[in-house]
Amino acid sequence: MKQKTLDIFNSFLKLGSTKLVSEELNIPRRSVQHHLKLYREKVLENEMSSNEKIFHKENNKFDRFLDTTSKKKVINYQDTFLRTRNLSISNGYVVVFSDAHYYPGNPIPVAHKALLSVVEMLQPKAIVANGDIFDFNSISRHGKNGWSRTFSLKEELDFGMERLKEIKSVAGSSELLYTAGNHDQLRYDSYLAERAGQFAGLNGFKFEDRLEDWKLSLEILVNKDSPVPTLIKHRTNQGGIHVSYNNAQKAMLSIVTGHSHRLGVRSLSTAIGRYYFGVETGCLMDLDMNAFTDYTEGRSNQKDWLSGFVVLQFKDGNLLHPELCTVINDSAWFRGKKIA
Repeated sequence: MKQKTLDIFNSFLKLGSTKLVSEELNIPRRSVQHHLKLYREKVLENEMSSNEKIFHKENNKFDRFLDTTSKKKVINYQDTFLRTRNLSISNGYVVVFSDAHYYPGNPIPVAHKALLSVVEMLQPKAIVANGDIFDFNSISRHGKNGWSRTFSLKEELDFGMERLKEIKSVAGSSELLYTAGNHDQLRYDSYLAERAGQFAGLNGFKFEDRLEDWKLSLEILVNKDSPVPTLIKHRTNQGGIHVSYNNAQKAMLSIVTGHSHRLGVRSLSTAIGRYYFGVETGCLMDLDMNAFTDYTEGRSNQKDWLSGFVVLQFKDGNLLHPELCTVINDSAWFRGKKIA
């Protein structure tokens, strides 16, 4: 391995950002990303040829990097709950849904009904509520939209928790996991922290305390010791229409995110034939629910939003191509069959 590649990788571990490495070493950011990709592929190639645990050694560095960068992002408001939850799955399914924005005054979303059917059918190892499951419109920093009805925080919590209980009722032995979103955990905890900071640390005052059977973390790392781990979190610092590609390319692992309300999979591969995926989990709510048509001013401004969710299947610890459940013309479809 070239010394330049090693130097760039070590700088990346120290600085935690391709942008900062580019500035420190005075080289283009694309070159930094290229050398990081070369480094990872070389480590994997050595592991395949020698059957040594080289990658595991380097993965320890990656773990430290994950912990460091996560802490930088969350220390101001999210350091009171688990940052990275590790999950090990050799064979089985993980169902990931996000952006339900459960809101009273709306019918039960079609995708939610489909989720119940798929969970009952597959009995996954884990179910991940990948952020923004609640909307919490009533405590938003944004003002009301005209005379539109705003439901109370209690009404929103009650309505959303009923939906989560419905999921639990068909989940069997599935592990119930929840990643923090900007509408739910961040909005809820920030509102209380800014207005009642003296209550910090008391039971019952954190968003996490409301989740009952669902375990909260900032992100979930699946099979961290595998050649290509899978990271699940609500959002990253990437944006734009190519966010799924950018997420996977820059993280150099499979990454599953919500937040964008887009539903889809970008497949990528390395020079030695390892596959990884950039996945967006869509939104569980119906696109014409009142909480959204109010501020988007109709469906026409929702661009490329899609209602649905994602199913991940692991075989011998490796992630197969993710599957989508998609709502089309008010019906939910999965594996070619109408399920809701």
